[in-house]
Amino acid sequence: MESVNELVNRLREKMPVISHGLFSLEEYILLPFYGGNVMLRFDITRPAERSGLDALERELYRLLPEGVFADFMGGVYRAAGLDMASLAEKSAKCAGYYRDEEIPVSPYRDEVIGEAKRLLRLAELPEDLPVWEIQPDEDETALLILSDRQEVLKRFEADGRLYTVLTVETEPCEGLIKAAAFAKRSGISLLSAIDRA
Repeated sequence: MESVNELVNRLREKMPVISHGLFSLEEYILLPFYGGNVMLRFDITRPAERSGLDALERELYRLLPEGVFADFMGGVYRAAGLDMASLAEKSAKCAGYYRDEEIPVSPYRDEVIGEAKRLLRLAELPEDLPVWEIQPDEDETALLILSDRQEVLKRFEADGRLYTVLTVETEPCEGLIKAAAFAKRSGISLLSAIDRA
């Protein structure tokens, strides 16, 4: 995970400077099953209207290196009017609406897939399971596996770190990543892409 960690650390340090205090990198997630992509999540220092999000996400991508996805923290979208309770339903609709959207393969693909396999081995699970998301947090790492239902598979501790392995429904996950790919390619916000479906 050396390259991804280096990217994240560099952006955490540089983004407030190069964005003149507008953006700060808050977290990142890895998306092994869908192109081994890296999604960077940012906060913004001023309230954002729904109508202004497209321009803000275009500006954010302008400041980022190629080969990554970016969006805002949930609180930014909530403040702009997204009903988080309906997000799974809207994301599932995106799967059909954006079914032909291609998901790019990340330059970090091998590293991201390697991390997924490492964590699956650590969890004593088959290495070929379709890992939707790896959420590394300060105290715990969550490993989300695509399935037809949501459930917690196991929680365990290894090397002084907590891990949670869950399953999540495939359709909303696929819809969300395809909406993100469309948003990036089209120069609109993720929220705008979700609204279109």
